[in-house]
Amino acid sequence: MNYKKLAQASGCVIFEESNKIYVVEQSRKWIATFRYVLILVTFIIGANGIYSLISGWMNHRSLPLFGIIFASVALFLGFILFLIHRMKVKADNLSPDELNVFCILDTDRGNLLGPQNTFLAPLSAVSFTKIFSFTSSSPDLALSWPGGKIVIAKGNFFAGGIRPIVDVLNKHLVNPI
Repeated sequence: MNYKKLAQASGCVIFEESNKIYVVEQSRKWIATFRYVLILVTFIIGANGIYSLISGWMNHRSLPLFGIIFASVALFLGFILFLIHRMKVKADNLSPDELNVFCILDTDRGNLLGPQNTFLAPLSAVSFTKIFSFTSSSPDLALSWPGGKIVIAKGNFFAGGIRPIVDVLNKHLVNPI
């Protein structure tokens, strides 16, 4: 199948394939926050290491030990960041067939379908709502229909919030968010 990625943010990816919109759970959702924290820690340790190295040599110490240790730890953390980046690139290139499908919006027939193409509701009865999140400054995004409700995107500031998902869904829905 030929999928076109429309949006990706906060643990949700939206693909389009022949008038069907696939709302899919992204794998490795933890990467965005972990990467941010690791970049911050690497920068702080690296800056302290460089400062310790320079001040140690300027004070004519033969071996600025703390500077060497901090710089080595920062280099190791930089390598970990590189590995995490490669992991993220692999996760971003997965197709919907390899991921957990939340739902399918069949825009041709105007239906909301479940993960196994089972009918859930007409699109006119479907609504997406923003929900307050206790764990993030970004709201969560929920899909609700007369028979149920599911949170499709946990708001994560470091993963782009929910705005990219909302923008794409507003283009394809009868009831915009």
